[in-house]
Amino acid sequence: MANGAAIVVSNQRYAGIGSFSGGWQSIRRIAGEELVSAEVQDYSALPGTTDRLLSFNGRNGSGSQTRR
Repeated sequence: MANGAAIVVSNQRYAGIGSFSGGWQSIRRIAGEELVSAEVQDYSALPGTTDRLLSFNGRNGSGSQTRR
């Protein structure tokens, strides 16, 4: 958890939670995908997996993903 963002990881989803928007965004996990890094700074949460780089914005509650 940072000033405005947090990451929640479950066995089925990655969720980014923003304190300003009061909202959240979730992205389904891919079978066999593993979490390899997670960084949270200011209003951004950036979990990295074996297959993708995910991004959550704590200001507006949006999320995106990019394949590695």
